[in-house]
Amino acid sequence: MDTIIVDQGRCSMYEFVEPQTIQSSGNTFKSKHYYLQTWMAESNRDVYLVPYIDGSHWQLMITIPRQCRIIWFCSLHRR
Repeated sequence: MDTIIVDQGRCSMYEFVEPQTIQSSGNTFKSKHYYLQTWMAESNRDVYLVPYIDGSHWQLMITIPRQCRIIWFCSLHRR
């Protein structure tokens, strides 16, 4: 997906968050919060794609800070 965004010339709009930095294993809430806050402030993108694994299935959170919106996709259709 990153390749598609770069090929379309939209890399200044979107940013991918590194999944390993926000996982529970080895990361404290404080470190995850600091990473996300710093990453978003420094990169200043319109949309952030945040892949996340919960147990044994992947989820995707799409964050749109300027609209104060978060969209969450869950493969198990959890709310």
